[in-house]
Amino acid sequence: MSILFPEHLLSDTGVRYDKHPEVAMRSKPAHLPGIRWWLRWCLLALLLTASPLYAQSTLPHLLVINSYNYGYDWSDDEMRGLRATLLKKLPRMEMLVEHLDTKKFPDKRHFPELANLFSIKHRGIRFDVVVALDNAALEFALRYRERLFPDVPLVFCGINDYEPEMVAGSSKVTGVAEYHDMIGTVAMALRLHPGTKEVVVVSDYSDTGRAMRHELVTSSAKFPNVAFRFLGDLPLEQAAQQLKGLSPDALVLMLSYTMDQSTGRSFTQAEAARIVTSVSPVPVYAVHAAQLGYGVVGGMMMEGRSQGEKAAELAVRILSGESPSAIPVITGTLSRPMFDDTLLRRWDIDRRKLPPGSLVINEPVSFYAVNKTAFWTAALFALFVVSALAALYFNNERRRRLERELQFTEERFRLLFNSAGDAIYIHDFDFRILEVNQSACDRMGYSHDEFMQLTLHEINAPHQSEKLPERLVVLEREGRSLYESEHRTKDGAAVPIEVSSRLIDYLGRPAILSVVRDISKRKLVERRENTRLKILEQMATGASLEELLVCIVGFVEQESPGALCSVLLANEEGTQLMHGAAPSLPPEYNRAVNGLRIREGMGSCGTAAFLKRRVIVEDLEHHPFWKGFQPAFDAGLKACWSEPVLSVDGELLGTFAVYYRSCRNPGDAELALIESAAHMASIAIGRVRSDESRFRLEEQMRQMQKIEAIGQLAGGLAHDFNNLLTPIFVYADIAKKSMAADDPNRKKLEGILSSAHKAADLTKKLLSFGRKQRLNMEVIELNEVIRALLDLMQRTIRANIEIRTNLTDFGAWIFADRGQVEQVLINFAVNAQDAIKGNGTIVIETGNVLLDDEFVRVNPGTKPGPHVLLSFTDNGCGMKEEVLQHIFEPFYTTKPVGEGTGLGLATVYGIIKQHNGCIKVKSRVGHGSSFLVYFPACAAEASAGAPAVEVARKVESKDNRATILVVDDNEAIREMAVELLQASGYRVLVAETPARAQQIAGQSGTAIDLLVTDVVMPEMSGPELYERLAAGIPDLPVLYISGYTFDVEVHNPQQHDRVSFIPKPFTSEQFLAGIENAVTDATRR
Repeated sequence: MSILFPEHLLSDTGVRYDKHPEVAMRSKPAHLPGIRWWLRWCLLALLLTASPLYAQSTLPHLLVINSYNYGYDWSDDEMRGLRATLLKKLPRMEMLVEHLDTKKFPDKRHFPELANLFSIKHRGIRFDVVVALDNAALEFALRYRERLFPDVPLVFCGINDYEPEMVAGSSKVTGVAEYHDMIGTVAMALRLHPGTKEVVVVSDYSDTGRAMRHELVTSSAKFPNVAFRFLGDLPLEQAAQQLKGLSPDALVLMLSYTMDQSTGRSFTQAEAARIVTSVSPVPVYAVHAAQLGYGVVGGMMMEGRSQGEKAAELAVRILSGESPSAIPVITGTLSRPMFDDTLLRRWDIDRRKLPPGSLVINEPVSFYAVNKTAFWTAALFALFVVSALAALYFNNERRRRLERELQFTEERFRLLFNSAGDAIYIHDFDFRILEVNQSACDRMGYSHDEFMQLTLHEINAPHQSEKLPERLVVLEREGRSLYESEHRTKDGAAVPIEVSSRLIDYLGRPAILSVVRDISKRKLVERRENTRLKILEQMATGASLEELLVCIVGFVEQESPGALCSVLLANEEGTQLMHGAAPSLPPEYNRAVNGLRIREGMGSCGTAAFLKRRVIVEDLEHHPFWKGFQPAFDAGLKACWSEPVLSVDGELLGTFAVYYRSCRNPGDAELALIESAAHMASIAIGRVRSDESRFRLEEQMRQMQKIEAIGQLAGGLAHDFNNLLTPIFVYADIAKKSMAADDPNRKKLEGILSSAHKAADLTKKLLSFGRKQRLNMEVIELNEVIRALLDLMQRTIRANIEIRTNLTDFGAWIFADRGQVEQVLINFAVNAQDAIKGNGTIVIETGNVLLDDEFVRVNPGTKPGPHVLLSFTDNGCGMKEEVLQHIFEPFYTTKPVGEGTGLGLATVYGIIKQHNGCIKVKSRVGHGSSFLVYFPACAAEASAGAPAVEVARKVESKDNRATILVVDDNEAIREMAVELLQASGYRVLVAETPARAQQIAGQSGTAIDLLVTDVVMPEMSGPELYERLAAGIPDLPVLYISGYTFDVEVHNPQQHDRVSFIPKPFTSEQFLAGIENAVTDATRR
């Protein structure tokens, strides 16, 4: 036997069914693992002992298309019914199951891809029957039937809102319609709840939900006395919240809710039922059996299992030889009345009103009927426990009564009363004081006897005394009250208080007990917090850093009289503290601490910044940190408390210091105040520096965009220059060859060629800056390149400049063009020489670094990861800020006219960018400059890139009878090519545009042996023209000529050996050699 089914089937054998086989209880027996292993061994033995005959193609082949996914309870029940019935009737078969997963992907846009997949998976398999579970599967099967399984019988089940038109025009189709008896459910619910006036319907907006809602709307006229309300397309939790306000005369009817269309979240029927019933104040009815047991009362419910069983029976009939067209579609209802006894009892529903044959789950089992001995034992034990509890209760009541009598003894009451930390007042309803504790006497300054002569009006502030009557009204109405007030001490000081009052019985008469708490400290904290919020508001309004720091300093000085505050800011290198704000300190002192070094022993601030922790000095004159610091003594400062100002990442931003002109140690409140001020300073400094960083980044981005634009312009200019230089090279070369060796004009032509070569070198630099040149990439070790080039660099620059190296010992492997890297080093050396006026030093260093996300954020265009750092430092004159902003722009130079082209550093920039690297410059006038280059690192064994296409080589033989088609939009190039090629014996066809070239190639009788074309042309690129011509002329070779570089990889690999390239400008020999190479290679192929 060969049966294909998912692994999870084995776990289904552990489900126990109770009362009715279709309603599964959610529990597993203790022997489940043993059953599972027994089934697996049986299955293995069955497979090993099965006859080979069973594996033959004579076995029935069934394809099951499931609309949903495994784990969706409805379709899982369908599969269980289908599989159980088929195995019972057809023990030998092969069944394949495919899931469409439309609950998660309801738009069905994945159907075409699934059809392609199924056509590949099931190629060569002839199915005897195809079973479609639910609407989406039927739609898929009908749409792709002819392609995937033509003329194969089709059985469907679980089809909502079935109409014969759904399968009209399709033969060999039958099945089972899914008719949920919603009308029967509503009618039954109304009989059980005769006073119902409204039915609220909950369903999703999937295909199934829409079909069920449409059917209910159509039939709602049968209930004229009931209003139907359908909840909108909302997430299930939001829809459920709308049920909270339902009146008692309403009911809830759950249809299908399996998919939240707005969030894509899917639900099982049980999950949806649990969410709705958990908030519904009225009974909930449903039509899916899977929702029973999750808060639903019941309904005319259908199980997916019955749908699967019916479909299996139809499939068996078809496999037995019966024609599908002769089997009518089953359209009757398969629903039956089901209820949950727990919910019947909750909603007080008379079970005698239930329809005959109703299935009821969760019915209580009589314990007495099960075990009489245990019942009487439990009853006697319960009686004993009740008796014991009664005895304990009466005993506790007696004990409580005695405790209440003892509680009011004078000694205990006085002890508790006077031990309280808060002031306690007992007064009558006329506000006369009857008793106070010792805390009240201590705080107010009155003796106990003096208090007994006072009223609350005399100890309350006047504006608070007026409120006592209305507070008494609240107390009498609610039994207790809590409010804030203000007392006046005997000496007239105002004390903010919080009063908690309640009614008591005092010595046999009603009185009021008030517990009074001093809230002076809390009010102080609130005042400080309000001040801090005002400072934060100033930050939000864009105040300058100095204004913010002055405000923070003023806040602390106001809260701590006698304090003189100072904020020092750490410099960018983190080595010094610079003046930030200190409005109350003498200017001479502020100048003295400006530039204070960050190290231990440099006063309180330098030490706190170095250690990144608070430093408290209560006597400056006798503390080693302040020894010899006369400006502090001249300013009369005696104590200094310094708090480091740190960012959220622990980075040092500066210090906040508080000075006093008397020796003292801070209290806890003062330390909290300083810490709060340092935190506010951290926020202010961080905000301002963040803005400054953002401005720098924006400026850097603008500079990069400017250089990119100039690079594009430089590349374009180089391309045009190369087009102009090519005829100069060729014609000058031809003219030179035609002259005698002693011709006086020959020297002039050599001068022309020399100037042309210099111009060509200039265009190469422009192409390098514009990143248009071709790179010969390979894995190189940067240290080895530097050592090999060191002697040449030393000879290139002046003898009074020394080159030193400090190269990493761990290797510096990069993937680069060696010649371009050498060009970078030479340009750096020449640039450093120009910056050094006399004797000087150049230091070349390498290292391996790891660029983090912060570096990448500050340097756009870079990527995080391992890089090789090349540092090139000189001790020359340095550069100003305005020079640094333009040094990489082409033709920008600070040298006198005629002493430089301004392309050296521009070329360096282009080379580094083309290597996906990054370059940074640090310079100070009079101190020299450092160029930092970051190359992406690579492993030493990394493979090198593809070699460049060979352009020209020595050719022994040539075919002068070849026909060559020349295409170039530059007239001078075309004329030059025609003259050279015709003089060499070739037949030449000329086209000024790609369109004209296609016309020439399309003329009958025209045989083209080689295409010579420019790469960049207005109408069409050279590669695109070649692709079109090669489609009609197989094995057509091409020779590209361009002022830009060209990558052979633009063509497919089969064409690489027919592609050649010559960069402009070129000489006549280079051009003819390229022609001969291309023609000869084509002839050999």
